[in-house]
Amino acid sequence: MPVDPTDPDLPLYGASPLTAYARFWKRYVVFSGRASLSEYWWATLLSGVIAVVLGVLGGVLLAVGGAIAQQGSPVAAVPNALGAVLLFALVVFALAQIVPGIAITVRRLHDANLSGLLYLLVFIPSVGGLIILVLTVLPSNPEGRRYDHGAPARLPTAPPTVAATGAPAPAAERLNGGFDAWPAPVSPAPATAPLPVVPADTAPEPGDAVAAAWRAIGRVDRVQATLGMQPSWRRQAYLVVRRDDGVEILTTHGLGEEEGAAPLGAGAEVYLAGRGLGATPEEVADGWRFTLVAAVARRIGASGMHLPAELEQYGALSMSVPADAPPAWRAADGGVGVLIGVGLPGVPETVATTAGEVRLVGLVPLRPDELQRILDGGRDARSAIAGRLAALPPAVLTDPERPAV
Repeated sequence: MPVDPTDPDLPLYGASPLTAYARFWKRYVVFSGRASLSEYWWATLLSGVIAVVLGVLGGVLLAVGGAIAQQGSPVAAVPNALGAVLLFALVVFALAQIVPGIAITVRRLHDANLSGLLYLLVFIPSVGGLIILVLTVLPSNPEGRRYDHGAPARLPTAPPTVAATGAPAPAAERLNGGFDAWPAPVSPAPATAPLPVVPADTAPEPGDAVAAAWRAIGRVDRVQATLGMQPSWRRQAYLVVRRDDGVEILTTHGLGEEEGAAPLGAGAEVYLAGRGLGATPEEVADGWRFTLVAAVARRIGASGMHLPAELEQYGALSMSVPADAPPAWRAADGGVGVLIGVGLPGVPETVATTAGEVRLVGLVPLRPDELQRILDGGRDARSAIAGRLAALPPAVLTDPERPAV
């Protein structure tokens, strides 16, 4: 299973210490894109710890060597040599940190929707470092995605209005936070804000309401993400729902809640159905279909989008994400195509909560030729494939033997 199944050019929210430090070095001279709070501070902390350990050990060994030398023992050369090596390593390590340290700070500023040029404030005597410290603890701002590699200078917060011609949108208009989307024939663009707040005495809390909806469908177990796969939203959880007919559903839990600028964040939970997801929650977390759901969810969270509004605008969305899937599912570039917006019979489309409605959105992996047909045919091909997938039995949607539709 890959440590990080998402696009390395996107910020990794909820990054583990080792994953954050690995990304710090892999993106050594990358000044575009963004770095989450966890990416930045775990990398900074581990670099500081390594520097302190080298410095302290080197100083202690030199002190021990000096004490032994005063007694006239030739053994003093050993700790002195080791101490000198460690201090030299500290100098090399400090020099090696300069470029990636600047790069990750610039990316952290981008994640807060600030220009990386603000790093130059560090050269202001006395207060410059303090200013940068304050800026690097600012929360993530979804608008910072304008600094991602290849992004336009300014990304709109609402999808552009699409003419009812049925023709695929130009490539420039299909940039949508990492999504490849083809417009459905609608006229006015829907609002990206969540639905109005429901009075507290008429609906339960978001997490309770969504979990209750899943419990009405089948037996629910919580799935704990493995190291390096933690989700980026605040309620960091996945659920597996086991229906009486043998169909199993893997879903995010909390993606539609308090992340990003909107009170309901993405406004939706994404789920995937099939058989044989795993006999235990641990086996589910080790499966390739878990990496697929995690990659899609992270892409949605990183884009800062309100998913229900995007689905109203485009009808369905497709993307290609990295996932540890069987070879038959992978395209030539190693990615796995996904169609988002294919509902599952028996699963409610929306769940009412105190903060508004949370939509339950099904996703289905695409065969490489299905994804290519969507890329070539646009809206018509996407709609046709979505209809055929919706007509299949839920148990076969993620079956490695499923034929292309």
